Amino acid sequence: MNNDFRTPPKWILYIGIGFLALAIALTFGGGGSTSTTPVANYAHAKRIDFSEVVDKVRTEPTSIEKLVYVKGVRQFPDKVIVDYSGGKSDVVADIPGEFDYNVLASEAERNKVTRESLPMSGEDAQREYVVGPSEKGTDPHSNLISTILTVLMIVTPIAILGFMFYQFRQMKGGGGAAGAFAKSKHKTFDPEKGPLVKFTDVAGLDETKEAMERIVDYLKDPSEIKDLGGKIAKCVLLVGPPGTGKTLLAKAVAGEAGVPAFYINAAEFVEMFVGVGASRVRDMFEQIRAKLPAILLIDELDAVAQHRGAGVGGGNDERHQTLDQLLSELDGFEDNSGLIVFGMTNRDNMLDPAVVRSGRFGDKKMIVDLPDKKGRRQIIEVHSKDVKLDPSIDKDELAGATSGLSGADIASLLKVHAPDAAIARCRKQFGKGKKATMITREDLDKGISAIQMGGQANEGKSKRLSMDVKNLLSYHELGHALVGEYLFRMNKGWADQWGDQVRKITIIGAGGAGGYTLMQGDEDPFCMTKEGLLGQITSLLAANRAEQMFLGTTSTGASNDIDRAYTLAKNMVTLWGMSRLGWICVGKQSSDPYLGKSMAMSGGYGLGPVSSNQIDHEIFLIQADCALRAERILTELKGLMTTIAPVLIDEETMLRERFCEIWDQHFGKSGTPRVSMDVLPEEELVKHLPSLGLLVPTSN
Repeated sequence: MNNDFRTPPKWILYIGIGFLALAIALTFGGGGSTSTTPVANYAHAKRIDFSEVVDKVRTEPTSIEKLVYVKGVRQFPDKVIVDYSGGKSDVVADIPGEFDYNVLASEAERNKVTRESLPMSGEDAQREYVVGPSEKGTDPHSNLISTILTVLMIVTPIAILGFMFYQFRQMKGGGGAAGAFAKSKHKTFDPEKGPLVKFTDVAGLDETKEAMERIVDYLKDPSEIKDLGGKIAKCVLLVGPPGTGKTLLAKAVAGEAGVPAFYINAAEFVEMFVGVGASRVRDMFEQIRAKLPAILLIDELDAVAQHRGAGVGGGNDERHQTLDQLLSELDGFEDNSGLIVFGMTNRDNMLDPAVVRSGRFGDKKMIVDLPDKKGRRQIIEVHSKDVKLDPSIDKDELAGATSGLSGADIASLLKVHAPDAAIARCRKQFGKGKKATMITREDLDKGISAIQMGGQANEGKSKRLSMDVKNLLSYHELGHALVGEYLFRMNKGWADQWGDQVRKITIIGAGGAGGYTLMQGDEDPFCMTKEGLLGQITSLLAANRAEQMFLGTTSTGASNDIDRAYTLAKNMVTLWGMSRLGWICVGKQSSDPYLGKSMAMSGGYGLGPVSSNQIDHEIFLIQADCALRAERILTELKGLMTTIAPVLIDEETMLRERFCEIWDQHFGKSGTPRVSMDVLPEEELVKHLPSLGLLVPTSN
């Protein structure tokens, strides 16, 4: 059997011929009549009433040459044609019923009028029994319409058949649609016309960039590594969160290497037709081997290289075949000397073990993580070259304020969010006719908030809030801010660091939140201490305690705070060994059932009821202790709360400088009061729980 895409299969020819023959038969079949059988033709005849025909037969039989009975689908004739002698125009009449036919037949026989019977044509039968009889004879346009329909019935199958063979001739000549469907969709960059990205355009990834530069050097001159008896890594896996610069780094490699570069997104391999992806992989590697040495960049590798034989609901044969072919091409019988394959993904935990073994992407794995403060400073320098920033902006301070942002986030901040905020600020101050001339620190701050909160601040909405809502938001956010700042000021060193400094407080909603408090340190956290975790839980629960202490009620605004606080406390007990239960590690939920991993832990700790109750008890004690600590701090800062709350309601947004100014003015030379930060023993903690309105759960 011939399966070549380029050769038209014979069954198409057979189907086309059969279809054409059927159309011709239906067209000229005439509903059962043949061209050799005469049929009644009364298109030219005038229609008269049947009673007139009977009168003519009775009174003027000699004027009638013959009567022609037209036989349709009934047992007796449907019509009668009166064929006059002497060239007089014929007439036709419908026979109402069988009795009327018998009357006419007897009169014709008595007067010796010649009679003849002919069948009705198929078209006439359709017109009579579907459209209905015409009172004025046949529509002269009906013959034209019938002719057009006949021509269409003949021409349409011929046109379809011709189009099919035209397509196959195109395929035979140049690959065509089917051939192109199985070809790789990669993009090729010649050394002279490659990506314009260089290593100088990549910032904040010093160690990774250095390793990449060595790989480029090996491509240009492999003698150094070969003299040591080594070889270049076949594959390099770049792993990191979204927006950290994996694709940018790969573009820089392509721009610096001086060899042909091939780029493809792994999703372009996979199609709904089984075998197409594997065919595209083969085609791509055939083209690459013709241009060695070269580099291949595969973006979003996890789209095709996911764990095989796993998944709820079965596998994907097309993706599996594509992956099998890719594995064979990467490290099979073919010689790929001079080829380096770069794979980029942010979900390396989903990759098949055969993909990440040595000899494939296990040769070299590079983590492209979020940039540290120094890296962010470099990224800001790269992306701010053409941005009109206020000269007074301290870029080192800005690098500290962008902690947690990726390189893509910082680029978006400087190129999108901050310019938009500057234009909005200028229009608000001077009207639409005035154009913004520079970006201020305030504009950058709004951009940072938009990125961190997942949405632009709703400044207009805050103006429409009632004073009661603003009062609630103010005390809620100041609960976070006062306790968080107090914990920051109690820091004695890295091992005893309870919190980060408050950078911004606002009751202007953004990203779905009614308001928010930004607490951020100067340095990026490498790992968290127990004190730091307890400080986070304390500041999270402080908003709820502030609402209760100063407003006499609580609101749903603390739902996210409670969720985050509970998660931290739970992880302290079940993952990080920071409770009296010791070094246990239970209840992990990071396993993905779609990778063939267990689903058993998705609902609990995977332990019996006694052990689970003990874990819940420890989580409760951690949260209760932090809530009491927050209440002790807020009690000491009650005067400051009543002083600063009206200011926040009026100003709506307060940056650190303004916040610290009010703090220092309030306490003056006496300084911030001291509050015990000790973790209370369970016995003493239980005594204070009634003041929180809490019950103590049993631990067994």
